[in-house]
Amino acid sequence: MAELLPLLAVRALTKHFTKRKSPVEWLMRVPPVSLKAVVDVSFEVARGETLGLIGESGCGKSTLGRTVLNLHRADGGSVSFDGTEISAMPEAAFRPYRRRMQIIFQDPYASLNPRRSVAEIVGLPVRIHEGASARQAEERAAEFLPRVGLSTEHLRRYPHQFSGGQRQRIGIARALILNPDFVVCDEPVSALDVSIQAQILELLTEFRQQRGLTYLFISHDLAVVGRIADRIAVMYLGQIVEIGPKQAILDQPAHPYTRALLAVAPRLKRRPGSERVALKGDLPSPLNPPNGCRFHTRCPVAKPICATLAPGITDLGAGHHVACHLHGGAGS
Repeated sequence: MAELLPLLAVRALTKHFTKRKSPVEWLMRVPPVSLKAVVDVSFEVARGETLGLIGESGCGKSTLGRTVLNLHRADGGSVSFDGTEISAMPEAAFRPYRRRMQIIFQDPYASLNPRRSVAEIVGLPVRIHEGASARQAEERAAEFLPRVGLSTEHLRRYPHQFSGGQRQRIGIARALILNPDFVVCDEPVSALDVSIQAQILELLTEFRQQRGLTYLFISHDLAVVGRIADRIAVMYLGQIVEIGPKQAILDQPAHPYTRALLAVAPRLKRRPGSERVALKGDLPSPLNPPNGCRFHTRCPVAKPICATLAPGITDLGAGHHVACHLHGGAGS
């Protein structure tokens, strides 16, 4: 039997931003500085799978998610969706894929237009991608709202009239009303209370089971990711340093950074005898990342080679991979 293609395949994806120069820098003719947000990232997501992407704020998680969706244009590498390379597509050719690839944003207020009613917000994708009339789009929105725990009574209301959890349900309805295949969930519960987080995660899980959705679930919270993901990828300063099945990452973390993240996740049950790893200092600037292993400036077990040579990827078996010299990773 031929091997099935992954729904999403990312290869050596790179995204840089040019830092805007100040007036003084313009006068001094200071050369432009590149912010290396995503560097040489590769991974795959199978159809119907949820890949959790974790890391500290500022490590490039959201930029990676938006670059996968072509909301940011990649500077290098490729993104293949359902067997088709999409990262270099012109917008006109990519438009049919927009309805199949959606995003749920982190902030359930800033991501909603305050001047539009719920009927307009949720129905707009139907008008854009299916050419529906305003009335037809509103009817679709009215049919869909109960699936996310809202009622038709909410159609005429505006975002400021809802709680944070209700606003996020509106954002989910907008993303899922077109029945997409793939959804980037960009920290969709980080701005919500813990009890509301559980409700939203249950809702996303139900849609995945009912519709066979595929998720890239971005978060800085390992407890949240551990609840919804099948596999977990750990990102640090624009690069994935460890990826593997959920239980392997949570029970046998191989990278010092992953162990540090687990150590500061109080809601996760630790293994008996597990060691706490203190994570010192702040995330270095992506404008000037460290040489060698990017984590070596904060790593409690760094070796001299870590400061000079970037580690390659080591296969630990059963789909578990890590980029660390402690596991024999050679420079690439």
